Amino acid sequence: MTNLLFCSGHPDFYTRIIKSLNDNATIDSADSMHKCLCALSLNLYDFIIYEYDQAHFTHDNLLKLLKKRPSQRVVGVYSHTDCDEIKNHLSSGLSGIVAKEEFEAIYKDLIEILYFGGVYISKKLHNAAKQSSVTSFTPSFPVTATLSNTSNSLNNDTHKQLRRNENKNLTPRQHEIFVHVTEGMSNREIAIALDIAEGTVKAHLNTIYKKLEISNRFQIFRYLEPSSETSQAMQKQKQDALCYL
Repeated sequence: MTNLLFCSGHPDFYTRIIKSLNDNATIDSADSMHKCLCALSLNLYDFIIYEYDQAHFTHDNLLKLLKKRPSQRVVGVYSHTDCDEIKNHLSSGLSGIVAKEEFEAIYKDLIEILYFGGVYISKKLHNAAKQSSVTSFTPSFPVTATLSNTSNSLNNDTHKQLRRNENKNLTPRQHEIFVHVTEGMSNREIAIALDIAEGTVKAHLNTIYKKLEISNRFQIFRYLEPSSETSQAMQKQKQDALCYL
C-alpha cells in the first residue's frame, strides 16, 4: 500500500482525486508546515505531495522538510509555470514537478516513475520550458522517455529479481506476467501477448501481489532492486532534468 502525505492549503482537492481513481493508498494531509513536520515525526511516507504557496508551503519550508528527512521523495505541485523558480526547487532535491491542473491525469504515471527512482516532469511544465527564455534543456524528458531511456537496465534488473523470486514460489506464468508489468504493459496487452483471458491475468496478478506481499502493480517497481547501472541512469536523468529546465 502506498503511503502519501499531502502538504497543501487545500488537501481535500487531492484526497478526492485519489479516491476517484480507486487507488488503494493511505492518505494523510497537512494544511500547515507545522502539521507537516509533526506528521513526519510520527510516520514514514513513500511520497510527499508538496503544493507550493506563499503562506505555508514555501521553498524555505521545503528545505526544512528535506533537512529533517534527507532521503524523502517529494513532488512539487505548481499553479504557475515560472521555470527559473521551479528549476531552483528541483535542484534542492525534488523528485518530481507537476502542474496542479494535470495532477489527476498523470497521477498513476507519476507514482510508477517514483517507485523506480525516476524524476517526473509533467507535460505542461515541459512545454512551458520550451516556450520560456530558458535555452538549455533536453528536448524529451517526460515519463515515456524516463522509462524507455533505461529499458535495458530495467529488463536486466527484472530478470535478476525474478531469480530471487523463485523462493516466493511464483509459477512460470506468473514470472511472465511479472516481467510484462515491469515493461509497462496493461492487463489487456498482457492477455493478448500470452493468449489468455484478461480475467486470468487479473487472477494471476492478485496471486503475485499476495506472494510478494504488495497490494498493487505500482509496488512491483518498489519491490525490484535496481542495479548500480540502473541507479546511475536514474541519477543521470535527474541531472538531465536540471539542464532541461
